[in-house]
Amino acid sequence: MTDLYDLYRNDSPAGQGTKDWAIKVSAGNELTVMFGKTGSKLRTRVLKLDSGTDARSELIQRSSQKLSEGYSMIGKARIDDKGNVTLAQDIE
Repeated sequence: MTDLYDLYRNDSPAGQGTKDWAIKVSAGNELTVMFGKTGSKLRTRVLKLDSGTDARSELIQRSSQKLSEGYSMIGKARIDDKGNVTLAQDIE
């Protein structure tokens, strides 16, 4: 478990702006997903997985799906309660 999210970003071809999607493995076989417009407060959803489901495998599957939808991997990031994103490379 880590407090860093895998951050993905998608530029909308329809001119709707840039969207962020972030995911991490949480305690208790859960995934935490954050999503929304870049620069705004991201919505949070906690996904409780069945005991037979491996959270890391589910993270990989969902991330692959986002890549196939046109998202690009930005890197590891911290996201605070206000939705502020700090890339891991910028964390001291």
